[in-house]
Amino acid sequence: MNKLLQKTISFIIALGIIIPTTFNFAKAQTEYFSDELTDYNKLDVGFTTARIFDGRIMITGNSVSAIVVSGNSFRSSYGITKAMIEPEHTVPADTQITYFLSNDIGTNWIEVVPNVWFDFQTVGKDLKWMAILSKENTNLISPNIERITISIKQGSSEINDYNDSTRISDLSAVSFALEKYYETKGKYPSVKGKTASQRWEGLKELLYGKLDLNNSYYIYNWPQDPLFEDEINSQSYDYKNISKTQYILGATLQNQDSSYLGQDLDGKMKKAFSCNDPVYCIGNVRSNEKKASSSTQQANITEILLASSKKISYSSNQSTTYSNQTVSNNDLQSLVNRALSGIYGNNAYAISSSSSNSTSSQSASIGGIFSNLFSKKTKNQTIDTNYGARKSILVRAENNQEVYEIINGQKHWILNSEIFNDYGFSLDDINIVSQKELDQIPRTKLFRVINDDKLYYLTEANRMKLIPSIEVFNSYENKVQDVVDISQTEFNSYPTIKYINLESKKDPRVWLISGNTKYPLSNEAIVRSNICQLDVAPVNKTEFDYYKIGNEIK
Repeated sequence: MNKLLQKTISFIIALGIIIPTTFNFAKAQTEYFSDELTDYNKLDVGFTTARIFDGRIMITGNSVSAIVVSGNSFRSSYGITKAMIEPEHTVPADTQITYFLSNDIGTNWIEVVPNVWFDFQTVGKDLKWMAILSKENTNLISPNIERITISIKQGSSEINDYNDSTRISDLSAVSFALEKYYETKGKYPSVKGKTASQRWEGLKELLYGKLDLNNSYYIYNWPQDPLFEDEINSQSYDYKNISKTQYILGATLQNQDSSYLGQDLDGKMKKAFSCNDPVYCIGNVRSNEKKASSSTQQANITEILLASSKKISYSSNQSTTYSNQTVSNNDLQSLVNRALSGIYGNNAYAISSSSSNSTSSQSASIGGIFSNLFSKKTKNQTIDTNYGARKSILVRAENNQEVYEIINGQKHWILNSEIFNDYGFSLDDINIVSQKELDQIPRTKLFRVINDDKLYYLTEANRMKLIPSIEVFNSYENKVQDVVDISQTEFNSYPTIKYINLESKKDPRVWLISGNTKYPLSNEAIVRSNICQLDVAPVNKTEFDYYKIGNEIK
C-alpha cells in the first residue's frame, strides 16, 4: 500500500480569530483549511438560527435552542472515511451542544462524539459540520462555541477498510434475507451461473422485491460490491446453494490483513467456491427437521385473541386525546430534545435539495427546515412499502390506553399516534382483550427498519441497539421469524445505544461504539458524559469481539 496516498487533513474554524495549530500524524501528510465565521455569508443561512457575538456562536434572544450549519465544505480527492471534531466550547450547567458531521456536503448528517474518531458509513468527499445548542430555560447563560478543529482521514487504507466493512454488512443483510426465504419456502434458493456475477444476479431475481409469508420483503436494498458500483472491478460477491439446507456467501476483501478474515469460514467447500483469504465467507447448515412457520404461530395467537376480543368504539373526544400524544416534527424544541437524548444516535439523516436553497427570514417556519433536515435518506434502489399488507391485528387491554400490534406472535407496542398514523392504522380496528391474555404474549425485541436492512435489538429500557452482523444475530440464538419491520418514523422515536460492556464480570469497562470500533472510557469520561446504567448495553463475546479496539477516551 502506498502510504503517501493516506492523508490526514486538519482544518480550523475559528469564530473571530484564527489561531495556528500543529498536528502530528505518523506517516501522514497534514493540510489546513480555515474559515472565518464572523461573516454570516460563510454559514448556511437557510438553516442557521444561532448568532455570532463577541467571536462566539451562541443562542440569543428568548430562544432556548439554536442550530449552526457550516456554509463551506472541505473537498477531498480520495474520499473521507474518518473524521474527528475537537471543539473549544463553553457548556454551562443545564445546557448542551450536540455535534454532527457530514462527508457528502450535508446530504447525510451523523451525530458524533467530540474528540473521538468517527467511521463514516457513507461515501463522500465533501465535509461539513453542524451543531445544535440548547438550554433548559431562557434565564440560563447560553452555551457557546469559540473554535472547532476537525481532523480528517482519507486515502487508500481508509477506503479499503470502509469497503470491507460495507461488504460484511451487505453479506449479513443477504444472509438474513436467505433465512426469511427458508422460513417461507423450506429451502434455500437455487441459482445457476458459471460466474459470480451471474449467480449474484440470479439470487437477486429470487430475493429482491419478493415477499415472505407475512408480506414482509426479504430484502429492501440489493447490494453490490463497492468497487463494482464504480465499474472499477468485476462483481466480487458470490452465492452458492450447496443443497436445499446449505448455502455459502462470499466477498473478496481489499485489506488482506483484515481482522474479519479471522472470523469467517475458510477453505474449499464441496460444490462451492474457495473461501481462502482474502475471500470472506459466511454460510449456514440446517438439519432436515421441520419447524412451525412464523405464519402458523401468528395465526394461532391471532385466532385466540380475536375469539375473546371486541372492537373499540371511540368518540371524537377520545380520538383527539390520543392524537395529542403526537410529538410534532415541526416543534424545534422537540427535535433538539431528541438529538440531545440520543434519539438520532449513529443514524444518517438527509436534507432535501429544495430546502437547502431556502432564503426565507428567521420568522419563517423553523419546523419545516428541521423536518427536511432530519428526514431519512435511503441509499440505492428501494421498495415502496404497503403497511396495510402487514398480517397483524391491533389490541389493547381493558382500562388501558396502550395500543399493541400483534405480529409474528408477539406484541409490538405503538408508542404514540404519530407512529400509529404513519402505519395507516385505524382506531376502528383496535380490539379489546384481557390484560391477562396480553401479558402472556412476548414483546417484540428484534427489528429491521423498512428500506434499511440493518437489524436492531430493543433493550428492556426501550433503547435500540444495532446488531452489527448476522454472526452476532445468530450468537444470541435469535430467530428470523421474530424480526419485525418498522418504519423510520418509529425508529426515530427510540434512543439508540452508543455504549456497551462485556456481559462477563471479568471486564467491567464501558466502551463507546463508533462505526466498527469500540473505545474504552476512563472513569472521568463516564462521569463527564453523564452515562447511566440504562445507556450501556451488555453484549456477549461474539459481539464484543466484532468491534476493533480504539484508544482510550480520557
